[in-house]
Amino acid sequence: MRQAKKTRRTKLVLSEDDRRKLERLIHSGDNNARVFNRAHVLLALDDGFDNKIISGVLLTTRTTVARTLKKYLAEGLAGALYDDCRPGAPKAFRDGELEALRELANSAPPAGRSRWTGRLLTEEIGKILRKPVSRETVRQALKAEAASLAARARQGRGLGISAK
Repeated sequence: MRQAKKTRRTKLVLSEDDRRKLERLIHSGDNNARVFNRAHVLLALDDGFDNKIISGVLLTTRTTVARTLKKYLAEGLAGALYDDCRPGAPKAFRDGELEALRELANSAPPAGRSRWTGRLLTEEIGKILRKPVSRETVRQALKAEAASLAARARQGRGLGISAK
């Protein structure tokens, strides 16, 4: 005969200050859904609801409830509500490599060609840098550079590209 699993009831006692901040946050409308959800989790835990009920009502998982509680106990209110910064993807081009792409794009096109194409630039910069580079990466780098140059031109600082 199987025994029914007990649901975990974790009693959390929020300070009056934390509870006031959470209630203000819920009514402000200035935060994203994750922050609202975590605030509701903390308030529900403070009200004595068990993890299973909280996760069912808020349409989240019990793991989220437990993780929010754990972060609150370890790091306080800000740690429980907000995510840590994430590093993101590494830059496709380092400064010297971006300079090489810039010089290549401003140089004369290969013999028999009237202009540089994205495919030609990608092939050549890959050979120069000795690493695979995608056409999209080259396109985005040149687009960002063009936006930067256009902004400098609008401010009267010139394009910064020497004519060859």
